[in-house]
Amino acid sequence: MTMMQKPKSRNILLVFSGMSPQVVTGTLYALTQDMTFKDYIPTEIHLVCTLAGKDQATKMLFGANGQFAKFCVDYDFPLETLNPENIHVIQSR
Repeated sequence: MTMMQKPKSRNILLVFSGMSPQVVTGTLYALTQDMTFKDYIPTEIHLVCTLAGKDQATKMLFGANGQFAKFCVDYDFPLETLNPENIHVIQSR
């Protein structure tokens, strides 16, 4: 990057999903439908949850019946904004 180039902006949506990963698609729907939020459309999505929440999110969001992939197709949203590596498990000490 040269001194004159502006760095690519990143909008990260950080979601604490618990056992309800549908909060991801619900939030994305709200952001994409209201033009006042057009500058806040995420370029990356990260989930924070428990191990059980990660299992739930993986089942519901990804795969053949994944709701995130369906959302991306239905609303022309970039699929690469969320992947299983972006699910972070809270661990106790």
